[in-house]
Amino acid sequence: MLETVGRLQGEHLALAPYREDFSTRFWSVRNSPIWKVERQQDFRQPESASWAAFDEGRWEESQRLLEENRDALKQQFTRIASAGSAVRRVRIVEKPFTPYLY
Repeated sequence: MLETVGRLQGEHLALAPYREDFSTRFWSVRNSPIWKVERQQDFRQPESASWAAFDEGRWEESQRLLEENRDALKQQFTRIASAGSAVRRVRIVEKPFTPYLY
C-alpha cells in the first residue's frame, strides 16, 4: 500500500494553511471513521503548555494542565461521535525507535 503514496499528487502547506485545511476537512466527515496516519519518529509541540511542562520534566504540572483540558477534549470527541465518526490512528515506525515511540 505505501508504495502508492509516492505517486499521489499533493501540495506542501505551511503550518497555518495546513491547520486550516485540516480543520475544514476533519469537521466535514460524517458517518465514517477519521484515519490519522503518523510517520514521525519524534514529536514536539512547544506551543502546548502541557507538552512543554512534560518536556522539561515537570510531570505533575503536565498532568494538571492535561486535566484542565479534559472537558474540552470530551466535547470535541462528543462532537465527532455525534457526526457518526471516530478517530483511528495508525503509526508507521522504523528502527531504531526513538524515546517518543516508547
